[in-house]
Amino acid sequence: MNNRRLHVWMDGIFIGILQMSATGALSFEYDSEYAANPDATPLSLSMPLQGRNFGNRVVSAFLQGLLPDNPNALESMARKYQVSKDSPFAMLRHVGRDVAGALQIIGPEEQSDDANADRAMVTALDDAALTQELHNVINTYDNGALFQGVQRMSLAGTQAKLGVSQTKDGGWALPSHGVPTTHIFKPQRVGQTSFPESDIVELFCQRVVSAAGIPAASTTLWNSEDGSLRAIVSERYDRLRMPDGTFRRTHQEDLCQALSVQPAKKYQRDEGGPGIGQIGRLLTTKISPIDNGIATRQFLVALTANAALLNTDAHAKNYSLMLAGPSVKLAPMYDVLSFGAFLQDGVHPLFPMRLGKGFDLEQVFPKTMVGEAARLRIGKDEAETIISKTLTGIDMALDHTAEEMAQFDYDGIITRTVEAIREHSALLKSCREA
Repeated sequence: MNNRRLHVWMDGIFIGILQMSATGALSFEYDSEYAANPDATPLSLSMPLQGRNFGNRVVSAFLQGLLPDNPNALESMARKYQVSKDSPFAMLRHVGRDVAGALQIIGPEEQSDDANADRAMVTALDDAALTQELHNVINTYDNGALFQGVQRMSLAGTQAKLGVSQTKDGGWALPSHGVPTTHIFKPQRVGQTSFPESDIVELFCQRVVSAAGIPAASTTLWNSEDGSLRAIVSERYDRLRMPDGTFRRTHQEDLCQALSVQPAKKYQRDEGGPGIGQIGRLLTTKISPIDNGIATRQFLVALTANAALLNTDAHAKNYSLMLAGPSVKLAPMYDVLSFGAFLQDGVHPLFPMRLGKGFDLEQVFPKTMVGEAARLRIGKDEAETIISKTLTGIDMALDHTAEEMAQFDYDGIITRTVEAIREHSALLKSCREA
């Protein structure tokens, strides 16, 4: 039966057991001693400590959310480890040592090495080696090429990603033996024809959000020495840098995991996934009164910023929660990418969540967002203040950030992004006309 059991550890502490039945049904049970600790961190808001035991629907959605939701990447992983691509349990048996949050998911015969891992257990990467790793990852995500790495594919999302560790001297390395990844590389081949320069747009949007005073993941741009690749490099917000320069994992989950929604259902517009009402109920009923007032207001800010910037991919998996004991906070914004410059003539930007009566961002105004704020239990006057402040900050940051990033305006991509946002974002038009 050991092949149907996995142990779950959080920051080096054993928290419970995952099991898979003979029919493939999944369950999770907290360790009784862990669950009795008033300062314990839950695995997920969908699995509160008081519940102790949870079944397939909840557990499957959470585990699937730890893996790529790119079918080519999943197929490649399945072939590499000779398991079913439809079994997150089987996948995580092989790649569960470094997943999102503070978790390690390992066999019962193994011991978590997180708390006392030898941080020197890394393979240093020079530029050529890192470039090759990134090309391999792109091939895997694009066409299912067999992945050559070990445990670095356990990154959620559809876009090609590689998790690496930053060394004390600022270099890059592939970790092993419990060493946490600290940064995520999202590579793009120079000259690609599908959404060209989208990496520059993401870098620009992340910096706009940050310049507007909104917490956002720290991002930089990396270029390979041979000129074949660029990559957005995001510092993992679920990693805590210690005084000695090492890193510790901190726990997090995305909103789909918290709501027990499979990644395939992340879009409300296309798949009936989570909308603002459902997210509002989660934030106002599953989080302590101390935290939910802050979290709902932070979510309104992030929602408004994404809508204003025409981020048509701001689905529920692109918002996350940081969990630490009984405390829950909204994670910094990440994956902020305006679709404005890629709109074809006559095509309207559609948001993944319903705003007001629909999804068309050319028909979403500040009063629309005030209506959505009510679903978060935020009063009209306060909502108007939050929305106005957010839009003013974004509006001012657009031009300022564009000037700062003029050297990255390849083929005018930043200029075109700003122009498209000004043209199609009814939220920002209303802000400027007010």
